[in-house]
Amino acid sequence: MLNATKTLLPKNLTARPTTMDDAEAVFELTQLHMLENFGKSNQTLEELKSEWDAPKFDVSKNTLSVYTEDNKLVGYASVWDTREVPVRPWTWGYVHPNYRRQGIGTYLLQWMEQRARQVIDRVPEHARVVMQADCLDT
Repeated sequence: MLNATKTLLPKNLTARPTTMDDAEAVFELTQLHMLENFGKSNQTLEELKSEWDAPKFDVSKNTLSVYTEDNKLVGYASVWDTREVPVRPWTWGYVHPNYRRQGIGTYLLQWMEQRARQVIDRVPEHARVVMQADCLDT
């Protein structure tokens, strides 16, 4: 774990596994991220849904969403550990710009690390597991 203390979300936010019903909200949040950081996006909603339908990817186990009390998605994270020998689980997360600096990103990162650790039981004993995470300075 990054530190001994688990970060808690503010009381007005809740985290839960993502479902297919959340695809549109996740897509909109992802589009915001892409436009903010790259000025464009090439992904479609159908591509996102197709990714979630990939073999060995379980959206209810491999993703986590953070919502406000009025059901607005403000944070999302995913862990991709779908390779046969998942020694490098890839993680991705994003927090809505209006909700940064409230501990959401730290909470999601801690969840991603905990989730990525679950691959250790699925790799050979001698294998080294490394969580891959991309990070943008925003």
